[in-house]
Amino acid sequence: MSHPFTSELHEILLRVAGWLPDDVLTRARSTLADDRCADVARLLAFAGRRNVLPLDEDDLDALAELLESEGLDPAVLDAMELIPESSPLLWQFSPEWSSAGDGEGDEGADGAMLISALAEQDLLAEIIEEPGVRGLWSAVRRPASGVPYPEPRVVYVAEVDDDADDVGEPAELSARFQDTLSAAGERDPQVEVVSMHGARPRYQRAAQLGGKLLWSPHEDVEVRVARVFDEVDPDEGPRFAPDHAKIPDEDERARLVEYLETGTELLVTTGTMADIVDPAQASVVPMNFRTDGTWVWTDTVTYYLRTHHLAPDPELLEHIREVGGPPSPLDTVTLGRAMAALEPSQDNEPVWTSSPA
Repeated sequence: MSHPFTSELHEILLRVAGWLPDDVLTRARSTLADDRCADVARLLAFAGRRNVLPLDEDDLDALAELLESEGLDPAVLDAMELIPESSPLLWQFSPEWSSAGDGEGDEGADGAMLISALAEQDLLAEIIEEPGVRGLWSAVRRPASGVPYPEPRVVYVAEVDDDADDVGEPAELSARFQDTLSAAGERDPQVEVVSMHGARPRYQRAAQLGGKLLWSPHEDVEVRVARVFDEVDPDEGPRFAPDHAKIPDEDERARLVEYLETGTELLVTTGTMADIVDPAQASVVPMNFRTDGTWVWTDTVTYYLRTHHLAPDPELLEHIREVGGPPSPLDTVTLGRAMAALEPSQDNEPVWTSSPA
């Protein structure tokens, strides 16, 4: 694909997913994959007269520029009805078909589930061989209001690393994946291809959160949580051992601090702790959680390293030295596993006191 508006239109179609009728969205993605960008813009203009769409004036300006570049009249956009992107979602998502009364004794529903299950296997076979795909989710979509229509259907979310070698264009992948499902019998298939870099619309986030992970290229490895303090007394609180190792070399400290500060934020809080080494500093120690996908640590670790030269958890320190560079960007699967590592331990010990054995 070489059209300058292809990428922008793909992002627009992600934002209107769940608002456009399924058949219209499927057709729009096929049209975009054929590089018929002006036709996609006109399709959106027509659909926007019949359906409210979560777009803004910048989107309309981009569509107008596209139409003008193709010698078409942008006035067709004037009748589009827009709503804020923050408007409540029309749908809810769950990992399975079964819900109260779903499909029980309904041959049509049973047939739809069977077709989806068979089509899903074909999609998985293709996804596994596709460079740059970092995860595939399926979610059963139902109206958020609980009404019986439209009937439940499966929505897929494929997350890709745009920076990977030989990765396909998201718009091309969307069309190809939905063609695979169509060939297996799925009607108006819904495949959302999103980037692992940056934010994504709420519709796709909700599908990932409410659905289930079908496949990921990552091995199922344990994420470690870095120890901050050497001891935590129930009455006196945390403390460092008198012989806690330090990092005397200024250059190495700077490299370690840079690595720790570059980790992806997991949990952000404005809360702070007291500096237990220098109590005169009062409550100045940050407590945000970060990760590189292998380890989780808090900004508390970074503070004590920078301010008092206290070394991080020995195993975390060894890991950083072995990596030898900045943390890599993380996808949703890796972030989810890191978040799971922060679940309370069985003995209710705070996650920042020690690392799992």
